[in-house]
Amino acid sequence: FMLFANILFANVTTITSGEVVSNSVIKGEIHHYKISVSTGETVTILLDGLDNDADLHVRKGREANGDTYDCKSTNGGTNSDSCSLTLTSDEDVFIRIYGFRATSYQVTATIQNDVGELLNVSDTVVEGETKFYTVSALAGQSINSILDGLSGDGDLYVRVGSKPTRSIY
Repeated sequence: FMLFANILFANVTTITSGEVVSNSVIKGEIHHYKISVSTGETVTILLDGLDNDADLHVRKGREANGDTYDCKSTNGGTNSDSCSLTLTSDEDVFIRIYGFRATSYQVTATIQNDVGELLNVSDTVVEGETKFYTVSALAGQSINSILDGLSGDGDLYVRVGSKPTRSIY
């Protein structure tokens, strides 16, 4: 009688969308992370804060290695790098950080279409009236602003860090 099992050999740390993980590796060391992503969502993995060279490999469903991955870093040295994947099924996305040289790093996985903070407003304005809404986001996150369902003419102005005006947005 033989029993076969799917064994993960690496110690994998689970992270959440928007969480910034700061760590360091020595030359040749590998760190593994994973994040659960739902169908239709896009996950973007950002590797930055490097003071030396590290490699990023990302894979859907299984741990990445140096030769098997869905996305990998293309910048070298201390340059920030990112990988984005859109999932066609609910899966874990595995992130591998390899210390090409000893370095500190930050890794952030951000899920777009993540409804952690969703602003969905149904409102009305009269001619000449202005309404403001604020959305918070972490560095590296994308914000999509859509103005739809109009029964008349309306303008949308978006600005990072302060209120937009008709001339500054």
